[in-house]
Amino acid sequence: MDWQGQKLSEQLMQIMLVASALIAFAVGYVIGSFRLMLLIYLGGVVLTTLITVPNWPFFNRHPLKWLDSDEAERNSTPPETVVQKKKTSKAHQKLLGTEMELGVRLWGEMKTNLSNWL
Repeated sequence: MDWQGQKLSEQLMQIMLVASALIAFAVGYVIGSFRLMLLIYLGGVVLTTLITVPNWPFFNRHPLKWLDSDEAERNSTPPETVVQKKKTSKAHQKLLGTEMELGVRLWGEMKTNLSNWL
């Protein structure tokens, strides 16, 4: 199944399920039978499944053309990655140091408070 076939299959599924739900509700409401409504909807689900799930030929109208493996290897070049390391400013380093000191101090206070509480 190609991409357009998948799109068509999903659209058919949505349309058929909504249509079967509306028909089932209308018939069930007019006749007054909940059981008949469920059976009609179940029939719609089964019909929708039989039409949209198998790989029918009309879902393959736009086949993809794949490259041969030899041709793909010849034409593929791995992208060059350039990784640049960011330089941190002195203010940023000072801020990071301050945050670390604050974290260590808070951790110590938490441990002492926990030991005092227990």
